[in-house]
Amino acid sequence: MAAPEWSETAMLVIDMQKDFISAERGSPLLVAGGQAIVPTVIQAVAAARERGILVIWVVREHDRFGRDVEHFRRHFYSDGEGPTVKGCIGAELADGLAIADGDYKLVKTRFSAFFATNLHHLLQGCGIKNLVVVGVQTPNCIRQTVFDAVALDYHSVTLISDATAAATPQIHSENIRDMKNIGVAAPTLQEWCSFDASSSSVSYSMLSQYHNFVCGSPSSSWLRTASKLARMVPVLFLFLLYKNKTSTGDWLCF
Repeated sequence: MAAPEWSETAMLVIDMQKDFISAERGSPLLVAGGQAIVPTVIQAVAAARERGILVIWVVREHDRFGRDVEHFRRHFYSDGEGPTVKGCIGAELADGLAIADGDYKLVKTRFSAFFATNLHHLLQGCGIKNLVVVGVQTPNCIRQTVFDAVALDYHSVTLISDATAAATPQIHSENIRDMKNIGVAAPTLQEWCSFDASSSSVSYSMLSQYHNFVCGSPSSSWLRTASKLARMVPVLFLFLLYKNKTSTGDWLCF
């Protein structure tokens, strides 16, 4: 049974399937950085289970003819053997990963785990307020799911930075930066494991605020205020010129 403080947290493991992870499959949707994070994802899932956190395996499973896939990807299914077809090897979890008793499997057909699925209702029914996200890939399914979670007002959304991956480290880091800018925390697995639930939301919030302050996030309140003040300077200058002209008949000179 989960400790009371962790019972309101769920971990989403996104798209850790052979067609996205295993190079030997030759899938057109292979994520170059995916295989490298498998050991970290295994550790993250183990840590979540140890804490009694609900683990939700979010996977893609498509019709063999691609009738339920995004329009721009349907050409991959012209021969009836496209990526992550339901019941085929490519849709299986990557080697070393397995759904355990008590875990939950959620099938999606689009980038976000929330789009046209029962995920939000499931989480609400389980009393989940906080989400931890791992898997692939950062600019697509991870990002879309995280943004939707923030829009749905989950209290805290955490991305484990070394248990997620993209095609390149640069793409990965740039998307993490964007997610930090909307209040998402991105600790490493080691950092996440060092937090206890009672302090995690505060700690994650502080980390995000610190990042925003140092890096100049457009979402940080201090930067918005400074930006507004900067925009006011030219207006104030023109007002002073006008006021001097109307009161003395001469333009103010400097």
